[in-house]
Amino acid sequence: MDRKLELQKVMDDARIELHAIEDQRRFSENFLLVGKCYKVKNSYGSGDSWWLYRKVVSLSEHYNLNTLEFQTDIYGKIQIEESDAYNLYDGHIEISQEEFYNAWKDLDKTIDNFKME
Repeated sequence: MDRKLELQKVMDDARIELHAIEDQRRFSENFLLVGKCYKVKNSYGSGDSWWLYRKVVSLSEHYNLNTLEFQTDIYGKIQIEESDAYNLYDGHIEISQEEFYNAWKDLDKTIDNFKME
């Protein structure tokens, strides 16, 4: 066998093993977050900020965090989306389910108050 092909096989095998190790680490870290709620300050970098709320609802096939998140920015723009995140970056504050759902109810009231003509 050509030496280059031998080395390529070693590298391919190592990548497969490394991915398995990383998946196991991510699973063990992220599994503990399922069902938990968080809020984190968000901004456009101008100094004005608002809360982005996030609930970890499940894990993806590769153990990323499937989240439901929502926010209302400083201009009143509302965003509600599902997200697939590798992890929770710095700044997330764990909150109770009650605080998360109260923020959701407030958002729901805001939406209900829109006048449709």
